[in-house]
Amino acid sequence: MFRYLFSIFSLVMLLQASGVKAQSNDEDYATKEGVVIPVVFHIVHGGGIENITDDQIFECMAQLNEDYNDRDRWRDQIIPEFKPIRANIGVEFRLARKDPNGNRTSGILRHYNPEWTVQTNNGSDIEMKQAYGWPRKNYLNIFVVRAAGDHAGSAWAYAIDNDLDGVVSSFWAVGRTREARPTHVKIMTHEVGHWFSLAHTFAGGCDNLDGVDDTPPSDVGQGCEHYEYPCKDEEGNKVLANRQNYMDYGQCTAMFTKGQKKKMWLYMFDNHPEMLEDDNKVKTGIEGEDLWADFYAQKNFTAVGNSVKYTDQSFVSGKKIKYWEWTFPGGEPSAYTGKNPPLVKYEYEGVYPAILKVTAEDGHEEVTVKENYMIVSSNIAMQNGEFEVSEAKFFDPGGKGLANKRGKYGNRTDALLVLKPKTEGKFVKVDFDSFELENKSNTDYLEVFDGADTTTLIGRFEMDRNPGTIISTHSSGALTFRFHSNMEGRAEGWEASVSLADSKPVAPIIRVYQSQKLAFAGDTLQFFDYSHPFPTKRKWAFEGGKSSDLKEKVASVIYEKEGEYSASLSLKSESGKSEWNDDFAVKIGADPIPMTESFGEEFPPRWWVISNPDKSVTWEQRKDAGLGGKGVLVMNNTDNSNMGTIDEIKTQYFDFSTVVDSIYITFDVAYTKFDDQSPDVLEVLVSKDFGKTWEAVYKKTHTDLETKAIDTNDSNDWIPTEKSDWRKESINVSKYQGEKAVQLKIRNTSGYGTRIWIDNLTIGSDQNGNATL
Repeated sequence: MFRYLFSIFSLVMLLQASGVKAQSNDEDYATKEGVVIPVVFHIVHGGGIENITDDQIFECMAQLNEDYNDRDRWRDQIIPEFKPIRANIGVEFRLARKDPNGNRTSGILRHYNPEWTVQTNNGSDIEMKQAYGWPRKNYLNIFVVRAAGDHAGSAWAYAIDNDLDGVVSSFWAVGRTREARPTHVKIMTHEVGHWFSLAHTFAGGCDNLDGVDDTPPSDVGQGCEHYEYPCKDEEGNKVLANRQNYMDYGQCTAMFTKGQKKKMWLYMFDNHPEMLEDDNKVKTGIEGEDLWADFYAQKNFTAVGNSVKYTDQSFVSGKKIKYWEWTFPGGEPSAYTGKNPPLVKYEYEGVYPAILKVTAEDGHEEVTVKENYMIVSSNIAMQNGEFEVSEAKFFDPGGKGLANKRGKYGNRTDALLVLKPKTEGKFVKVDFDSFELENKSNTDYLEVFDGADTTTLIGRFEMDRNPGTIISTHSSGALTFRFHSNMEGRAEGWEASVSLADSKPVAPIIRVYQSQKLAFAGDTLQFFDYSHPFPTKRKWAFEGGKSSDLKEKVASVIYEKEGEYSASLSLKSESGKSEWNDDFAVKIGADPIPMTESFGEEFPPRWWVISNPDKSVTWEQRKDAGLGGKGVLVMNNTDNSNMGTIDEIKTQYFDFSTVVDSIYITFDVAYTKFDDQSPDVLEVLVSKDFGKTWEAVYKKTHTDLETKAIDTNDSNDWIPTEKSDWRKESINVSKYQGEKAVQLKIRNTSGYGTRIWIDNLTIGSDQNGNATL
């Protein structure tokens, strides 16, 4: 979620400055339009990621002009209750073409100053604005920095005749693509609303202090829920909040109200009268003698085989443009003559320029070449938009594009993506090869919908609940994805393969998830059915458990006795039947000690869980080594080149409550280091609170861990075949005596070194590894 600093003091100052209430009956502003605002962007950077491209600025300008002229792509989804008061503000934004001295400018200025690229006071560091800002009476100044304090951006419209005037924004809140976060494309609309004197719709909470007559009282909105009633009127009736208002914090905003329009226009007349005069248009170059060739694309990234819309925004004052000549290397058509070209289709991966030449009626010509403008890739990262697909790779927002490596997705992300079949009569099919979101419920999630909208939810997938295979059953053949990440942790995301199916699935594809597999007597567990197509009949069965939800999508089950139990699910739909069964679905209770695990049979051992966040090499079983057993536990750091990555293997619960003797964890380890610069680390951790917290009881890095030194050239392929290759490790964990739910975890941190070998893990009273009490 994004946040803005807008204090009560700021609100009072804003309302006093604008004087709107006193003039509320002066004039009807419902049909007013025609104001053109000259804009200058100041990119204050230290040579880093905040030095965004011109294209992000153009995207930001396009977004402002769409939103302030009622052209938002989601305007048709405004709920009926607020459509009658939706307003076209009638304000156009143009980049300034002349500076205060009358010299030609692009309206985009870059200032190298690392000291000012992080604003610590939420946009109120006046020195930067005094140094770089252009006269506020003539221009809207927008400052782009690396971090605008703790907030995405701040507008200071209440600071009348003050150098604070303008907008300060973090770089990722400007534009639609590249470094911009796709869920924050409307932050600038919100911030410029503050510059126009608008307060938040939730200002004052249910006291309704935003100074606008037709915005209902409200609290802070989140997400995309349109029907919320947080406040009551004087008669005690619930009042519907205007969650789709740009001045709320919701993620699906799409409108201003007529009252807000009136307030903005009055503010401009009272506080920026010079900006409204025709002379200012000439003075700032937004109208004049210059010819400008300019354009933008609806997006600067597309998938192979998809089309892109280009729009001309060239202009010349006092004359007319007579000819437009477009060139699209890599696209079809590759050239076009006319104001706005047809959709341009890209069939091959690459990074392509776009070129526009315009000719005025007096013969004056202007050419604009935008290098590296269009990225075309067979990989689709989660973003806002629609793509026609046949075959592609599908990644989370931090995913793999033509020019970027696979990376973790970012925090504070919201995106809605529609995948449509390129071939009529086919159905989009998505196979998730890997899936991992933040390991906490109700934080980060991916929702999947059947069709080209969000009407029919297939499932909401969190943490490591892999969606598996999903095939559209909708007549359109499309699937829609909605992704959300909060402000806290993040994870590796997902990688999926997209293809087209010839037909709908003939039977439900079963996906079952559990709240947990390990529990204790009296606990209630939940089982979730995310199968698709949706079944017409459902029947759960839970050995050893009791549930009243045997026909429901979510079944709550209580287990009263210790044991290991199975679970099953039978589904029936119009197209067929499906069955799911897990013989070892649930373990109730903790195991007694002593225990021994020699890693020679089932792997991972029953009820043990491997954590492999980077989906690369992880803990495995080998049968060609060990101390007399049939197998050994191995971590292959030789091929684990992602230095610093962590892989863990976690046990079931053990009961230490009745033990009176000393308790030891012992195991055999074998390891030869690669060199001093490859610090593999082995740890053993213990939890006594069901895995909420962990304490390291053993930790050794490569030099201390080594059991046999050999030549570096042979270390990658070394296998411990001799008894002398191994060392017995003994850990006293008697401090956990009396605990009923003790859990162990073995952790490897890769130093890109060599293999770690572990055998004969025991828990008992003998520090030499004999499993006795």
